[in-house]
Amino acid sequence: MDGETVETLSIKVGPWGGSRGVPFDIIEEPKRLVSVTARVGTFVSSFGFSYVDPAGRKHTVGPVGGNGGKLVTIQFEPTEYVKEFSGSVGLTKGTWIVT
Repeated sequence: MDGETVETLSIKVGPWGGSRGVPFDIIEEPKRLVSVTARVGTFVSSFGFSYVDPAGRKHTVGPVGGNGGKLVTIQFEPTEYVKEFSGSVGLTKGTWIVT
């Protein structure tokens, strides 16, 4: 497999959001993740992402959530792939937070 490009199938997960927010989802099928943007501090206040569809068009979703914390964007090279995102959700002082 040296130097070979392997195509992977995309999977559908979502929509996201819900009980206290506005549900959101992607419309076009994704081919490649371009960037992830988040507002972060003690917890994740909001997040969004950009992706390219199979026709090569770029789409941006979000950011969705609050406006606290510092805005951070991670750009991915065309040869980079995200294998996993993880975090936790919990109730702190009566407010749901994501870390």
